[in-house]
Amino acid sequence: MLNKLRSLPWLLSTLLIAAIAASPLYFILTEVQKPTQEMWEFISEEIEIPADPADTSPPENEPSPLQNYISGSLIMLAGVTTLTLIIGISTAWLTTTFRFPGRTTLTILLCLPMAIPTYVMAVMYNELLEPHKFSLFLWIRDTYSPAAAAQCSIYWKFTLAILILSLSFYPYVFLAARMAFKKQSQAYIESSRILGRSITSTFIRISLPLARPSIIAGLTLALLETINEFGAMKILGIETLTTGIFSAWLDFDELNSAVRISAIMMLIIFTLLILERLLRGNKKFHTHRSAASENPGITTSKSNITIIYTTTLAITTLAFILPIYKLIQQASLALPDQNLQPYLDLILSSSWLAIRASILIIIAATLLAYTARITPKWWILLTTKISLLGYAIPGAILGVVLLSVKGTLHQSADSTAQWLFHTTVTGLIIAYAIRFLTVGFNPIEAGFKKINHNLDEASTSLGRNKLTTLLKIHLPLLRHSFLAAAIILFVDILKELPLTLILGPSNNDTLATKTYGLFAAEERIPEGSIPALILVATSLLGLLILSTILKDKQP
Repeated sequence: MLNKLRSLPWLLSTLLIAAIAASPLYFILTEVQKPTQEMWEFISEEIEIPADPADTSPPENEPSPLQNYISGSLIMLAGVTTLTLIIGISTAWLTTTFRFPGRTTLTILLCLPMAIPTYVMAVMYNELLEPHKFSLFLWIRDTYSPAAAAQCSIYWKFTLAILILSLSFYPYVFLAARMAFKKQSQAYIESSRILGRSITSTFIRISLPLARPSIIAGLTLALLETINEFGAMKILGIETLTTGIFSAWLDFDELNSAVRISAIMMLIIFTLLILERLLRGNKKFHTHRSAASENPGITTSKSNITIIYTTTLAITTLAFILPIYKLIQQASLALPDQNLQPYLDLILSSSWLAIRASILIIIAATLLAYTARITPKWWILLTTKISLLGYAIPGAILGVVLLSVKGTLHQSADSTAQWLFHTTVTGLIIAYAIRFLTVGFNPIEAGFKKINHNLDEASTSLGRNKLTTLLKIHLPLLRHSFLAAAIILFVDILKELPLTLILGPSNNDTLATKTYGLFAAEERIPEGSIPALILVATSLLGLLILSTILKDKQP
């Protein structure tokens, strides 16, 4: 009984975190049960085209805006799925299966696109391809027809958007697949080769099926980011469910319709998550008992090394070098005439916001992971999973839901709403905590799993309570996990755009919102390239520090 009482504060903390994390879903379910409003009727009905009196063919209706939102999102999901799998799996296999000079450097280079926000990459590619696009459309118009040129413009936008998002998000698949390939037993590959299979056949029949759970997990993260994407879609002029949420809220000031679009978006997301779980199934992927800790790779010929370098460097050029080159070029045009003091202030304010949110997330993640460790009951594990639902909720949805909370608070306690959403960034920090709790939880949970439970028992036998054990025993051992979580959170929060646009106070810009505002709203590309370059440089620094930490942790 005494032991249960000692665990009570930890259990209550976990339940409180789960209640806060699950509240967006509750507000969505509550809002969609309310009567529809005029805006919803407008976006959900097909558009009637007035009939031409001289035309005897039956009149046709154009798809409704809602249908365009859904089809746009599904096209992006299908395209990004295909391209991220091709790029991520192929690069992971090449850099894992073969041993060659510079393999570590290539691996780091392939991760660098994660430092470039998608809306920055979209603007830079627009600048790179604009002259060629204009010439192409003029040629199609003159050769065929204006209608063909208009149709080609739609294909161009979707193709470019799929390319940009795939180049930004393939590292999720690359890292997951590479880790899976490295952990596979060399005995499997050697047995397959002895039986006469080629290295390609071995990859298709042995390595790829064994790595499937990790690949699907990485792909799921990429798809969640894709459906959450707003900045690049807005810049490229593509209508998706996320842009529809912003349109309903900003253009029409209609919260109910925005929440209804959010509900459709959540339905697609949960379908993806359920599909991921079904594809994973209950299969077990065991490692051969004679396997080493990592697959060391095999030596290969100079011609194969040339192919590997050509492939990986081509992807790196498209995903990182070209956008960075154009970004530096654009920033250099504005730097001579710019006062850099506002940008220095922006760096400090954005960093301070990200640091505060990261600290809150790390505290919450530690509470969840430690409670699950000391009380490994099924309902605690279920509560923990509920607490981590926030990462499956796109920033646009979360922002809209918290706006509903804001409206409720205005009716009951106006001063509270003013404090949360106008005077301070407290509401935004809470939203970050809900959205990115999973990002902070995963490395901390992994760190806890590496700590032997005998240390807990020894500490208890010496008379220490659970809090003292956490502070004196676990926290020092988790320092690398905390630092890794802090860096990942800092980079993700700095780049977050939809949530910050919706909930950020009007007088409190971040590097992300300032960059997007100059790019999209004011179309001042050179000026916007300065905060964008700062944002990319900060993210790059975080990724390099993280890679150093992970390298030092390896035995």
